[in-house]
Formats: sequence, structure tokens, C-alpha cells
Amino acid sequence: MKNNQTGMTLIELILGTMLFTVAFTCSIVILNKGLVVITDTSNFLKAICIANQQMESAKSLKYDELKNHPFVINKFKGDVSIKNYEDGLKEVIVTTKWTGSVGLPKRIRLVTLIAKKE
Repeated sequence: MKNNQTGMTLIELILGTMLFTVAFTCSIVILNKGLVVITDTSNFLKAICIANQQMESAKSLKYDELKNHPFVINKFKGDVSIKNYEDGLKEVIVTTKWTGSVGLPKRIRLVTLIAKKE
């Protein structure tokens, strides 16, 4: 009599299921981390654009019209600070703030000098 065993044993089935579960869980974790990186990068690029836009707006004003002011654009908040640097020269600081994907505060800051035109 031949002992022909076909099929899988219970141990093989459990091991296969465990391997599939580990591989599936790792894939989900990697995809989630990738999504977090993409979201943070997207928000960082938006913050740069907003700060640049605010800086260009400040540059387009006349020297005597430069004033401190806050701004809110979607989930990004910030302020434009004007400081007298030297006689006839002002320092413009644009700060944009937002909350990162893990809840940590983030910010970007641009600084330039604007001279009084004579």
C-alpha cells in the first residue's frame, strides 16, 4: 500500500498565513509612511510659495508703505515683519507656519532688505 499524502499540513497553512500577514502589514506601513512624506513635502512647497508671494507683495510696495501684518491662507498662518535696518534700509521678514502631518509645528522664514529709492 502506497502512502500518498497530498495537500498541506496544518503547520504549513499556519506558516503561510503568518508570512502573508507579515508581508501585507509591512506593505501597509511603507505605504502610510510614503503618504506622510508626500503630504509633508507638498505642504512645505505650498508654504514656500505663500512666503514668496508675501515677500513679492512687500517688495512691490513703496518704502514708506511697508508695515507689519499677519496673513492666513488656508491652513497656513504667518506674518510679515518690517524692521528698520539702517537709515534708508528696512529688513523684511516673512514667516509662514503650519502643522505637520504628525502634529509638530513647522515654519519657513524668508528675509530680505529693501532700500529707499531716491
